[in-house]
Amino acid sequence: MKYTTFNEAQFRKSGSQSCRVVSLIEIPSCAVARLSQFAILPLCVPFGNSPVDKALQQVQSILGTAKNPRLAEDCPHKYEDKYALAEYVTNSGIAAVLHVLERFGLDSTKLQTLLQWVQDEQKTVTLSFRMEDRCALERESEVEQVVTTTTRSPQINVTTETTTTSTTAEGPANDSTTTTSISADTRMVHKIKQYHWQVNVNYALAVYPGNDTTAAIELQARNMTRSIVTSGGLVRPFQAVAPPQPPIVEHTIHNPLDVDITWIFTVLNRQAGVCQFAIDKSLAACKTPRRNPQVEQAVEFQHQLQQFANRLKQLLSRRLEREIMSKHNPAPSLSPGSVHPETLEGELLLSHGTNAEETIFHPILPLMENGTVLPPDETGALLDAHSQSMDQMLQNLAQVFPDPKKPKLATTAEAGISLLCHNLSTLCQQYLCSINYVEGLLTQQLTQAIGKAVGARELDQFLQFHNQKLFAPAYAPRPFTYAIRRPNHFPDGMLSIEAKASSILCGNGDHDAATALPIDTMVRHVSGHESPISMPINAGTSIDIGGDRFLHGWVKHSFESEAERSFQIVARARQFSSFLLVLGKMAGKNKFAPKHALILRNKDEVLIPLLTEVLPTAKEFKDAISSLSPEQQAFCKAYRGMQLESSVFGICIIQIKPQLEKLLNLPDGALTKEIQLTEDLMSLFVEYQIPSDLMSFEGDTLAQKGIKLAAVKGHVKAVQDAVNGTTEKQLMQEEMKKEMREAQQAPHPFGPPPPGAGPGSLQVGGIFGSGAVSPSAMMSSFGGIPERKSKAFSPAPPPPPSAPVPLPAGGRSHQSRQQDETSRGVDAENPTDNAEDDAGLLQDDADDFTLIPKMLDGKVEKLDSDDALKSTILKAGQVWSRTRQENLLTPPVSASIDSEGQRKEKDKAFDLLDALSRSGTLSIDCAELHVIVALTHCFENDVMGTVIQDNINPISKAERSALIVGSTIHDEPCQILLQSNASQQRLEASFPALFADEDL
Repeated sequence: MKYTTFNEAQFRKSGSQSCRVVSLIEIPSCAVARLSQFAILPLCVPFGNSPVDKALQQVQSILGTAKNPRLAEDCPHKYEDKYALAEYVTNSGIAAVLHVLERFGLDSTKLQTLLQWVQDEQKTVTLSFRMEDRCALERESEVEQVVTTTTRSPQINVTTETTTTSTTAEGPANDSTTTTSISADTRMVHKIKQYHWQVNVNYALAVYPGNDTTAAIELQARNMTRSIVTSGGLVRPFQAVAPPQPPIVEHTIHNPLDVDITWIFTVLNRQAGVCQFAIDKSLAACKTPRRNPQVEQAVEFQHQLQQFANRLKQLLSRRLEREIMSKHNPAPSLSPGSVHPETLEGELLLSHGTNAEETIFHPILPLMENGTVLPPDETGALLDAHSQSMDQMLQNLAQVFPDPKKPKLATTAEAGISLLCHNLSTLCQQYLCSINYVEGLLTQQLTQAIGKAVGARELDQFLQFHNQKLFAPAYAPRPFTYAIRRPNHFPDGMLSIEAKASSILCGNGDHDAATALPIDTMVRHVSGHESPISMPINAGTSIDIGGDRFLHGWVKHSFESEAERSFQIVARARQFSSFLLVLGKMAGKNKFAPKHALILRNKDEVLIPLLTEVLPTAKEFKDAISSLSPEQQAFCKAYRGMQLESSVFGICIIQIKPQLEKLLNLPDGALTKEIQLTEDLMSLFVEYQIPSDLMSFEGDTLAQKGIKLAAVKGHVKAVQDAVNGTTEKQLMQEEMKKEMREAQQAPHPFGPPPPGAGPGSLQVGGIFGSGAVSPSAMMSSFGGIPERKSKAFSPAPPPPPSAPVPLPAGGRSHQSRQQDETSRGVDAENPTDNAEDDAGLLQDDADDFTLIPKMLDGKVEKLDSDDALKSTILKAGQVWSRTRQENLLTPPVSASIDSEGQRKEKDKAFDLLDALSRSGTLSIDCAELHVIVALTHCFENDVMGTVIQDNINPISKAERSALIVGSTIHDEPCQILLQSNASQQRLEASFPALFADEDL
């Protein structure tokens, strides 16, 4: 039976674009081992030169010198020719597999029956292998074994007398002495027990339709019985013999090996007897010559068939060779050198037969000639060479292995099955490598065209460059890097969001730590002077923050098979400068819920990890809740609404010097050159929480700047003197208390103190001499605590406001803060928990940033046909890093800030805010609020895989995502955002829905 891929008439009629198949060239086993890895990889690089050169020589010898077949990479061709190459390789693989099935026993009659099952009755076809074996004790016997041992006696000297006639110089020699030894042979007869086992092996290779095993068609079957002899050890008198143990389990039914081979009969033409595999390029799922439904089915079939062939070969080899034939161990024969009558002579291992598979011709290689695949006559010649090489190898096995009719375990039948399984596995592997070669060729050509493999970093760099030309200057994305400054003043610091240097990967996988790239965002500037933002800092205090606001739309690109990039918030303060950094989220219109806060001063640098959490798209969400109950759906919708609103991340920057000037009634810029005064004010506010009224200027508002500064400096000096005096007094008190404790703990020189002497006094004879001196009187002598004179003593009045008693450094005590937080009626981080739900009133308010994620969610659902743009929640990481220089002479030192450290830093920052705002009565004007709404465009592959495997241009997809986000952030139609009409026409042709309705 001969299988072809296309007849000559059809080839002439269809032309070069018709579906046709070729065979590929044999690759030696060493090359198969090297190329097998490409079958499981998403991309495959082209074949190496040395195996292919040998294969091309074999093809040349088959086709003749007039033909010139070459690999596709060496033959000029077009992209459409790769589809023909994929069809060609697949049809050649089908024909080669049918040739192997024919040697298994699938003749023409059986093939027609299988085609009828599949094409007429719409049934599946399963190739199945069943095997069972039995083992039973046939008889017992004893074998006598003769063991001969030789024993030698110790050597002895024997003296004998002899008569000789000789004349020597020494005289006649009459006596002689010889050394002899006596040896004796001992023969022992051992009786060895032997057990004769009858092993029966029965197997069958068949095909059956559907799940009806009773209608199975048998391809090969064999029922063989063989005697296996095992040794039971020496037979000893008066000693019981252990019962015999069978070499294998008495009855074993092996797990059936099944593989569905329906697919191969769906691509066969019953009338013409040819393989007609073709790729339907009109399907939306058809992406590339390698990535399409038809080729995926072929790849899955070849993969399953390869696994079946490997398991079948391993089952025969393991069971027959290692578990049955290796257990044949009869006792040694009676005569040394003779052959035991029960040995398995003539039975070779099955692995000896599979070694011959290396000489079989394998007709699968991606060949082309003159820009097209090989014609049918040349393909048929290669397939015939494959069939002839298999038949030759089977004939060679018949000369080595015994006939199946003989009672042997390893005959030509088993050796042939092993050989065909090995060849079938090799053919499947060759096909997988060849079909992946088509995709690897695309990768090679794309890399050669660009000069390197493109990764996520290179794509981001290109999009930064490309968006500047695509969008109008007023709407183009900008790097998130902002200087913290007042108008006409030098910056106090810098704020940016950057990709971590360690996570910036090049296309070749190398790290580029030289620069950290800031992210690009769509930015809309909103003036906040008319409607300030309310930010709570404790249960009873909220401050109003004015200044500029910036609404950012950030599109992050994520590639499935590439490492996820990490981002961080970077804030740096300059020397003799300071500002407040507050992180949180928007909790409603003009409401900001702070979660973290930090003071940066004097060259501090803080790195805060920025974590991202991707939410499902609106389509994914609706699909997930479609089968839930109404109550469950309502819960999911409410929770998703909370997730979308909480995705509005905020970064607030508050400048300290301008607010200090406003707080102390100083003119603008008065503290710009007052470095020491600013440092003293910061210390008094942060460390001691001194009320601002003690240091503010309260004179004539029209006074000159110098007069106001002098008055403030005087107030600051007075407060510092009071703080220093109180601190010294407290230190002296602590020192005296320490001396008293040491004196009380010292031993008395005249014995223990009398009864009634308390710890508050020292009696006569103590270490201080005569008389009793109380610690209270001693403390009063130093101006400390007054001595108690009577029970009617009334406490002294509280200190005047001009000399307050400061709290310890670090602000309020932790206990007082816990009490303060416990007494709160609402959570400072969620101030809207008890607020009235006014979402319905804000639907038309463009300044309510919490509505942006919901608006984007609706737009993405309508305009993103790929369902790849997903809302993303931003939040700060758990461990921060801060680099600080304690003074000008020490180097900067980096340290981590954990959750406890972040809490302390937040307390310090809120204490300062409380002082700067006079507990909420003074608004903060010199501030900036950056509101960030993030979305992630999720690609299902890496950059190269997206282009090669998915046949998707990631640049155009990124353009669509940028337009969706940009039109929402700027509240403008897409036409306004673009810089040129040419770009608008190009994008409108690709994404007409973006420009169809301006109200979207």
